[in-house]
Amino acid sequence: MKRAHCTGVDPTHLTVVVGDHIQSGDEGTEQIVKVAEIIPHKDFKMSTFLHDIALYRVKTPLNFSTPYIKPARIATAETKTTEDMVVCGWGAIRENAQGSDVLLKVGVKLREDSVCEKAYQPTPLKYAAKGQICVGAGGKDSCQGDSGGPLHTGKNTGDYTVVGIVSYGIGCASWEYPGVYTKISAYLDWIEKNTNGVAVKGG
Repeated sequence: MKRAHCTGVDPTHLTVVVGDHIQSGDEGTEQIVKVAEIIPHKDFKMSTFLHDIALYRVKTPLNFSTPYIKPARIATAETKTTEDMVVCGWGAIRENAQGSDVLLKVGVKLREDSVCEKAYQPTPLKYAAKGQICVGAGGKDSCQGDSGGPLHTGKNTGDYTVVGIVSYGIGCASWEYPGVYTKISAYLDWIEKNTNGVAVKGG
């Protein structure tokens, strides 16, 4: 799963790299597979970033028998998102900086839906609590280059469940403009329909 707002490319020109940690080096843990198809949500709108979710279908199966690559559990409606969560990515560590060469993670906190609704109401971007999650306090959040990355629970328990996808924000880690994440549990029916139930039942 990825965000939909960067999917307007020919999938035959894309590859997916999994098991990677340091982008500049070959660690021997990576698997590289070609993309067969990109399935963006049919209601995605670039003007508002609503329904910012897409599925990537790869040409060959991934090997999950290694310790470095495992399928992710995805959130259901019952998954709690009130605990501290973690966002991962190779994005910048501050606004307008270069992306990181090493995979980074940071603990982030859930914000009230009303905070994001108020923050983004004057902008063309829209926040809809039904399908989005409001996350991040000042100084800790995703940044440029992290779009499409996972937001997951388990910071304190190690029981990782992916609950969101990095979608948008203004600036980086701003108290005034929290990060907005696509809420995976709101799209379970759509995911199941487009994966023949494999992603939902297998997660």
